[in-house]
Amino acid sequence: MEGSATPDRDELLAFELALDEKVCDEVHRESWGRLFLTPTAPLIWDANWVGIEEVGLSVAQIVAIADDALGGEGFGHRTVCLLDQADGRRVGEEVESEAAQWPRWEVERTRYMVWRGDALDPVRRLDEDPHPEIALPPDDAVSGKR
Repeated sequence: MEGSATPDRDELLAFELALDEKVCDEVHRESWGRLFLTPTAPLIWDANWVGIEEVGLSVAQIVAIADDALGGEGFGHRTVCLLDQADGRRVGEEVESEAAQWPRWEVERTRYMVWRGDALDPVRRLDEDPHPEIALPPDDAVSGKR
């Protein structure tokens, strides 16, 4: 998978990061990127994570950052996101190819999907029946009224 699968990836990622900055309890800017913390929800991994913005770090350096940042705050999990797409691909491939060296680490890839609509099949209004071919029983039959 070469290049950005979604041309709007950078804009979508910026939106997602801005949203996390608003919903997480704390956001710390570090030399390597951002640390998102929500101590009020410690079991929600996606609310407590490391965003690596520095490009070119080794897997060992990234693991050390996660251990220090999340482990240092008392979290038992390690959720790390490499925000640069090419660097994320590089690190992910290294973790997968050297899986024995990185036990308990797994790679998850994210793909943004954008629906832009279809001029030939416009979206129905919410008050329209989405399935006009299905005959619905009268309201009193559904509610049990006789």
